[in-house]
Amino acid sequence: MSTPPPDLLEILQTGSPRVSDQPPALGELRCEADILERIVQIGRFVRTNVKFAAGCPILQDETSGHAFAAAWGSASLALRMGTVHPGMLTMEPPHHEGLDDAWWNINPWPQDTTFQRGNDILRHAVQQAMKSLVADR
Repeated sequence: MSTPPPDLLEILQTGSPRVSDQPPALGELRCEADILERIVQIGRFVRTNVKFAAGCPILQDETSGHAFAAAWGSASLALRMGTVHPGMLTMEPPHHEGLDDAWWNINPWPQDTTFQRGNDILRHAVQQAMKSLVADR
């Protein structure tokens, strides 16, 4: 697991409005194509467009401006779920360094289980993250 870039940490913790609808230039993008594609898919789960902050893709609540998901590096995904435990999606360590415990270290490509597909489990977690953010307003 990699530590989030310092300027992204500030944006995730404060809800800073320094986000863009436009992706950064290729040299300024701070994630690999696979994780960028994954967060775009996750955004579709909840009908939210990807924004960019500090060169990283994020998902944010349009009303409050606070992020509830962010990705960076090759496979780092954080979901802001508050006290709701994301269950089998959690990776070790369960929280990202520099972010408070409301942010969980999530497996962006969960395995299927006997009863559910991995994408369904992730979709449910993203919906919970959005609900958690709305409840905190």
